[in-house]
Amino acid sequence: MSLGFGVISIVASLVVPRVMVEGGLRAIAKGPSLDDMKLTESGQRQVYPASDVGRLLPLFQTQLIVASALNEGGAFFGALAYMIERQAAALAVAGTLVALLLSRFPTLDRVQGWLDAQLERLSQLRRDEFSTGP
Repeated sequence: MSLGFGVISIVASLVVPRVMVEGGLRAIAKGPSLDDMKLTESGQRQVYPASDVGRLLPLFQTQLIVASALNEGGAFFGALAYMIERQAAALAVAGTLVALLLSRFPTLDRVQGWLDAQLERLSQLRRDEFSTGP
């Protein structure tokens, strides 16, 4: 049972966040493109809080939380199954899911790489939207 739940957990943790990101990117692409900086009345440049990066970071956080929660639930189930049944397969499922959970830990390079990829995807979505028109 824990093996099946582990497989479902892994598949869901890979598919669900991608669907979430795709929907979020489409919503951002339909809105206006904003620069990271804007001029204030005094002529100084100020960071605009709703830039594309500012809108993508909460999306990154949300998809990371959802993917991690799916892996965490499966690992917890595997650990409980091991404690009850003492089957090595259940412990292997828990260990695999914990390893996958740890592999998603957000480092600066991973976040920057994700942002770069999503900004490229966002510009592609905007080009496609512009070429098809309303």
